[in-house]
Amino acid sequence: MNGGNEGGVHPAAPRCRRTLPLWVLLVPLFAGGCQSMWHYAALLPVGIWGVSLASRRLRALRALPQPRPRQPALPPATRREMEHTLRREIALAVAGHGVSPDREWASRLALGTLLTAESRLDEAREVLLADNRRVSDDVRHQINFCILQINVLAHEPDQATLDAIRRGRQLATSGVTTNRALVSQSASAQPSEPVTPTHDRWTALEGLCLARMGRHDEAIDKLKNCVVGDPDWSAPTPYFYYLGQAYELAGHQTEALTSYLRASQSLPGSKYADMARHHHHALQTGGAGGPFRSADGVGEAG
Repeated sequence: MNGGNEGGVHPAAPRCRRTLPLWVLLVPLFAGGCQSMWHYAALLPVGIWGVSLASRRLRALRALPQPRPRQPALPPATRREMEHTLRREIALAVAGHGVSPDREWASRLALGTLLTAESRLDEAREVLLADNRRVSDDVRHQINFCILQINVLAHEPDQATLDAIRRGRQLATSGVTTNRALVSQSASAQPSEPVTPTHDRWTALEGLCLARMGRHDEAIDKLKNCVVGDPDWSAPTPYFYYLGQAYELAGHQTEALTSYLRASQSLPGSKYADMARHHHHALQTGGAGGPFRSADGVGEAG
């Protein structure tokens, strides 16, 4: 049974040697595939070597590390409970109830990330535009990332926005250590992962900006590895949506379908998930999913 699968050992690995049993080499003999037993005997060592090589290859493939699954999508009820808890923590901090600045900002960043993923951009900006003079540089880089992300989604970005993202990435990733201790101080903040954005996440934000600017080939190059390859990023819905849009407008239908599907599943009930589901269906059935600028809510905050 599967009880012996502790310690990361794949249950199918011990059976690899039996995948190609040696008796299959006798089949040509009885089927008349060889004119004589001597001819077959001459071929037998080659067959054994081939079976051994194939078995080793199968074992090697099964031993390869498997990609970590993404965090499961948060249902709307769970998101509302998270929002309530985070807002309560922020209210306690504002009222001066002994909440440290780092703990307050762990809650603000988690709530801002959640609201941004749900396309509640005005609310997210309001949460993040608080006094941050007492926080560390790490936290300021997180705030800058979130604000730039909101700006990209709320308005048509321009070259100045793109340059600001590139400057932010350079500042945030030049010798800055990731402050994961900040997240652990607030258990309720954990699902939204408000840690210092990595170089890849800044690059993904650059790709999101490029996609919104209509520079689709550049956007694909920036987004495809950064977004798809980061299983810990729990709120990538707009990124998957705009990656799908860039793929579709660049003529890559299969990749567009995959990205739209991921966007539709990553945050059920959110604006970008619903739009991705619409475009996925339209593309799959040959209908008209766009033009996108009339359907993607450009400039809308809610």
